[in-house]
Order: sequence, then C-alpha cells, then structure tokens
Amino acid sequence: MQKFKTSLNGYNKEEVNHFVFEVTQEYEGMLNNLKSRDAEIASLKARLQEYQNMESTLNKALLVAENAGNQIRKVARDESKAILDDAKRNASRIVNDALLKAEKMEADGTFEVFS
Repeated sequence: MQKFKTSLNGYNKEEVNHFVFEVTQEYEGMLNNLKSRDAEIASLKARLQEYQNMESTLNKALLVAENAGNQIRKVARDESKAILDDAKRNASRIVNDALLKAEKMEADGTFEVFS
C-alpha cells in the first residue's frame, strides 16, 4: 500500500498526483488487457461454433452415406436373389424341356438309349 508524506496542507500533492497517475496507467493497461482477452474469447467462441456446425454437418453426411450404403447393399442383395431365382427357374425349365424332348424322341423311336 502506498504511503504519502504529509506536508503543511495535508499530503504531498506531487506524490498523490504521481500515485494517481500510476494507478490510472495500471488500470488502463489492465482494462486494455481485459478488452483484448474479451475480443479473443469472442473470436474463439465464434470459431468453436463454426467447428460445431461443421461437426454436425459431417455427422449428418456420414449418416446419409451410411444409409445410402445400406440401401445399395439391400438393392444388390435383392437383385442377386432375383437373378438366382430367375436362373433356377430357367434351369428347371431347360431340364424339363430336355426331358420332354427326350421322352418325345424315345416315343417316336428317334432316340435310342445306350446302356
């Protein structure tokens, strides 16, 4: 704590004025420092908000991509099942047609069975 010398009319005015000047300078310095830090905090908050928005957007994009991937896999499975079912039907039809032709040829006598 600052102590002042006394003079005839109270405290020494020069010392008090010098002290007030130093306190004012220090106060202004601290105030400028606080303003600077407040501005930096506001800037960091704004950047944080931007990053949070980007994170939200990326999470949504990942979810959409995951859903699209799942849908593509489902469509591919459905198509492969349809192709296999069609191939089985065609194979059965071909075998049945061949058997019918063989029976017809055997009945007509144009087909000989080798033993």
